Amino acid sequence: MASAADEASLLRGFNRSGGAIAGVGVDILDAAAFRRLAAGLEDPFFRRTFTPSELARSRLAPDPVLDLTLRFAAKEAAFKCLGLDGNGVRLDRIEIDLDEEGRGRASLLGPLAEASDERGIEAVFLRVSLASGKALAIAIAKTHE
Repeated sequence: MASAADEASLLRGFNRSGGAIAGVGVDILDAAAFRRLAAGLEDPFFRRTFTPSELARSRLAPDPVLDLTLRFAAKEAAFKCLGLDGNGVRLDRIEIDLDEEGRGRASLLGPLAEASDERGIEAVFLRVSLASGKALAIAIAKTHE
């Protein structure tokens, strides 16, 4: 387990480029349960939840449903770090871009972009991983100042 000093060092490194942490979001998702819910990549749930770009990238992954599981956890974590009311929020307004190491950013679209701009949020950084059949996502929202 990380010590308080380790966590403080991590946060100082995050803030070197300026700005402050506006929020942190975490999500854990059972990958097998998500797979059972999915009837396939043509399931309407996927079309409502993921952008066309995300679906296209997932189709190129060795395990498309697992890729979408990680993206879904990242979307949930990203939304949580914004600290906004969840009523009427569409997750396809959060686009997840991840590298092969599970690091990435969330692009906020439409009303979520407007709300994050009003709060001074400059970026949402992500880290996802898979362990013991659980998808884990951590999101950090960073402000301009």
